[in-house]
Amino acid sequence: MNKIKIVLLFLLTTVLTFSEIILDVSNTLPGSREPIKVSVEFIDTSKDNYKLEGLDNFEIMSRGSSNKYYSYNGKTTSSKTDTYILMPKKAGRFRLVAVTRKERSNEVIVNVKETKTATENNEKFFMTDKVGKKEYYFGQKIPFEEIFTSTVNLRTFDILKRPDFPGFTVKEITPQSSNGNLTQRKTRINGREAFQVILFQGILQANSSGEKFITGGEAEVREDDYNSFASLTLPKYVGSKETKVNILPLPADKPSNFQDVVGVLKGDFKWSTDKISYGQAATLNLRLFGDVNLDLLEKILPETPERFNVYENVKDSKEEILSDGNYWAEKSFEIAFVPKESGEIETPEIKIPYFNTETKKYEFFTIPPHKIIVEGKTQVTPVKPEPPKIQTVTPEAQTVQTDSSEKITLLPKGELPAEAKEQRDYKLIAAVLLGICAVQGTVLGVLFIKRRKPNFSGNSDLLKAIKKSRNDRELYDSYCQFLKEAYDFSPKAHSEEKLLKNGAPEELISLNREIEENIYKNISLNKKKIIEILKKTQL
Repeated sequence: MNKIKIVLLFLLTTVLTFSEIILDVSNTLPGSREPIKVSVEFIDTSKDNYKLEGLDNFEIMSRGSSNKYYSYNGKTTSSKTDTYILMPKKAGRFRLVAVTRKERSNEVIVNVKETKTATENNEKFFMTDKVGKKEYYFGQKIPFEEIFTSTVNLRTFDILKRPDFPGFTVKEITPQSSNGNLTQRKTRINGREAFQVILFQGILQANSSGEKFITGGEAEVREDDYNSFASLTLPKYVGSKETKVNILPLPADKPSNFQDVVGVLKGDFKWSTDKISYGQAATLNLRLFGDVNLDLLEKILPETPERFNVYENVKDSKEEILSDGNYWAEKSFEIAFVPKESGEIETPEIKIPYFNTETKKYEFFTIPPHKIIVEGKTQVTPVKPEPPKIQTVTPEAQTVQTDSSEKITLLPKGELPAEAKEQRDYKLIAAVLLGICAVQGTVLGVLFIKRRKPNFSGNSDLLKAIKKSRNDRELYDSYCQFLKEAYDFSPKAHSEEKLLKNGAPEELISLNREIEENIYKNISLNKKKIIEILKKTQL
């Protein structure tokens, strides 16, 4: 009997001192967007180089460790625990088990159920997409805003996915605070105080006609329950539904000089004077504005009028989304008319064609003729007489006998003596050589002009602006201004062909393609690469 007691006591002691690994899961039936807590406890054994099988089916949101030591009947026991907060990557049945080289933990099966992203508004918080209208014409600018609204305090708010715009060119103008964060604004919802955050704001332009679909973003929200110990408050998910926009093609009967101005065009203008001195200019200050695309409008007069020299200049250009959600653009021009003659002279009528999206037809913004009194005399350039035609037939010389018995040779009319003829030939040869030199100089000058490097004067300030840009929007705007100054090229308005014609190197053209693609796909711009390539173009 005593021997049996000794054997049982030995076995009990062995069990009590045996090392083990214990795996515990807080919830074995979570939703696909619901985090779970997983702990792996190592009792009297090393946790070095262990593997948690099945972990690749989850996203690790956080991980922590703790150690405990306690004694019982003189025996010291150690407990080392790793704690994970895991988010399932997908729905399914997953097995979790901790394994070392010598030991295995208990096995736990986690059944993850599919949980749909909430897209329905609720009284506490919701996300909405604002696109203005359901139909737009091709070429028309489309304002887009994604706004999150909450009537309760939040513990956490995380953007899981940004909106996606397949088939659109996108210019992001999301407002940000001075430190780069999204800005908040107060409002009221059904009489309750609330706050809103503009998650995304941009100006869209369709790349083709037809039906387009905008996929809204998603966010994870944890409501503040005022319990500081509730670190694992279950999240809720909000998102926007898919938005359909129909892009209508423009009618085929486009007027001449149509520069893709689409929308409701408005404007005002003012002449600087109606009386000038000869040689001076009368300036037309023109401002165009409205819910209208003015990107490609660069030239107001398609042809230069006969009685004037005309110089056009774009003074200012901007676009924005107004507080009511509508698109607004504005562009200012300064057009100088320099008369070629004095007296009373009239400017031509100016007609700017555009497609009116309200009346659904092509119309004209018209500036009527303006009478200008030009004082002073017109400088008349004297007309150089044509040189006499050279006679091809030379009559023979005649010899005349004078009273003094001296013979005089009479040359035919137009014929020169030998010495004068020789001098004339030298002069003619010299004139021909000078003419050849002048032609060669002109050709070389043209080649020089065509191959000249762009004017980079003053662009050091633009490079500094690019370096100091706080976000991709500021970086892109400064980059566009750099190309405008250096190559007379706007990525927002011109095709790549103009950049090539204006002397841009291949490296810069490739960079421009990469930037435009990143802007379209909402990929962050590589500031360092942009600065390096722009610096090279100035060497």
